[in-house]
Amino acid sequence: KPISFRMDLYEPLYIPRPLVEPELFASLRPPVYGGTIGAGESEKQTKVELPSQPGFGAAKKGAASGGGKKAGGAQLPQQPTQPPPGDPNFFQQNNKLAYDDMMKRKDALKADMAEAKGKGTAIAGLNYKEGVQSIANSEEVGDYYQYIIDQKISLQRQRSAMLPIINQTIEGSKVSIYNEAVHNKFPLLGIRLKNTSGKPLTQGPITVYDDGSYAGDTRTLDLQPNEERLLSYAVDQGTEVKTTIKTHPAPEMTFNIGGDNLTARYTMRQTKTYTIKNRGTKDRTVILEHPIRSDWKLVDAKQPTERSRDVYRFQVAVKAGQEVKYDVLEDQARIDPVVLAGGKDIPPYYAIGSGIEIKPEVKVESGKLLALSINKGVLHATYKQTESKTYFIQNQSDLDHSFTVDHVIRKDWKRLAAKGKDQVGPDVFRFKVDVKSKQTAKQEVVEEHVYTDNTVISAMEDGTLRKLIVHEAPSAKVKAALQQVLDKQAQLKTLNFELSESKAALKLLTDDQARVRDNLKIIPQTSEHYDAFLKKFVAQEATIEESQRTIRTQEAQLQKSQKEYEAFVTALTVQ
Repeated sequence: KPISFRMDLYEPLYIPRPLVEPELFASLRPPVYGGTIGAGESEKQTKVELPSQPGFGAAKKGAASGGGKKAGGAQLPQQPTQPPPGDPNFFQQNNKLAYDDMMKRKDALKADMAEAKGKGTAIAGLNYKEGVQSIANSEEVGDYYQYIIDQKISLQRQRSAMLPIINQTIEGSKVSIYNEAVHNKFPLLGIRLKNTSGKPLTQGPITVYDDGSYAGDTRTLDLQPNEERLLSYAVDQGTEVKTTIKTHPAPEMTFNIGGDNLTARYTMRQTKTYTIKNRGTKDRTVILEHPIRSDWKLVDAKQPTERSRDVYRFQVAVKAGQEVKYDVLEDQARIDPVVLAGGKDIPPYYAIGSGIEIKPEVKVESGKLLALSINKGVLHATYKQTESKTYFIQNQSDLDHSFTVDHVIRKDWKRLAAKGKDQVGPDVFRFKVDVKSKQTAKQEVVEEHVYTDNTVISAMEDGTLRKLIVHEAPSAKVKAALQQVLDKQAQLKTLNFELSESKAALKLLTDDQARVRDNLKIIPQTSEHYDAFLKKFVAQEATIEESQRTIRTQEAQLQKSQKEYEAFVTALTVQ
């Protein structure tokens, strides 16, 4: 299927040039000046108003427009009725450009442009030193070149002819050029042309003949000596190309895990497969043009035979009747932040994509007491906490992967190494896990954290103190001090309880005395029951006074014991 087109080879080519004009500045408006006023002035001065623009506007009131009349003592020149030669600003008395003068100017402008175009044509044309010649030589002149025709020919007037300037054999090979953006199914038949003429070749059309028959038209840009260029002249319907694209992470992936966030550093690999089917009877050399993308780079195993500004070119040989698959691999560096996902009934996991997931399983043991000390009433308890994190790496993709995991060791934590030396944070523990397709692998990381918990002893409950006293970690001195604290707390509790009991008994007695007082108010004094209630009231009053004295004594004792306890605890220091 030949490619054909039409091209105008007759009209000369002119390079347009920009129009450069000199910089112009507006003329100043001529100023006017008033006459002097002073002693000895005998003659009245008169001001003459001139038009605001040259050639524009009529004379002011009192000035004549013609005939040489005077205006206030000033003589104005009479305007000519015919335009002075070459005067572009001439206006008749009606202030309008004469029509004939305007048409003359337009005709003169057209003539100037035609003359300039003719001179440009002569300059841009061939070198007619001694007539037109049939064979030309290429001669470099500075940074450009010209073809000098050596042989003369005769050419009738108003006739044109195409003159051959090069007639020699140059190198070339037949290829098929496939570019998906040009035609997504068929490549184009083409030629890899090398300019072995020794002369520069200018751009222009090319007609291709194959075994003496017309095969198609093409065109080329300027070609320097020994420069190669691809030319396409027909659609190669005997060769079919199909492309498929697969995008997946490269086998090597690195994960940086810290807290609830994961940063995946990997290379996204894209494989574009060109399936080439040669249905013809002749072998083909297919040039695959693959687009260049700035953020993708070719894998080292696939290097193009050449590259242009926009495409890589891969050369593939396809025998007649056969099918060939050619893969172009490209990698793109990726850094993806991944947030820990999950739900109510779903364990937390990191979804990397392409069937790759990481599920961390964390087990935390309660802190183990290592040591106790007391400093001025503050209990310093040292604990050791152990945390185990197991990474389950699931690979549901179609490729085997090698995962490099960077586990972030937190500050004040230490990784317990199964072999070798433990690793103290802040640091990164890097380990590598190979996971085959459709399989899952795991890696456990165990860390421990030693920390101190500070608690004021006076705020601690007695149950907590008893647990610490029977624990194996504290020293005997610390246990004895804690026992003293516990005993003093028990003493304070006893005093508080006794005081509460006394206050409760006093309240009951006071309430009953109030009842007796009310009865005395309503029972007649002559009644036999009045004396009984009176005796009871007097007895209760004595008991109340005794209870109040006892409560005051108990409160004083409790206050004293409380101060002694606080002073003891505040000064307590035991290592």
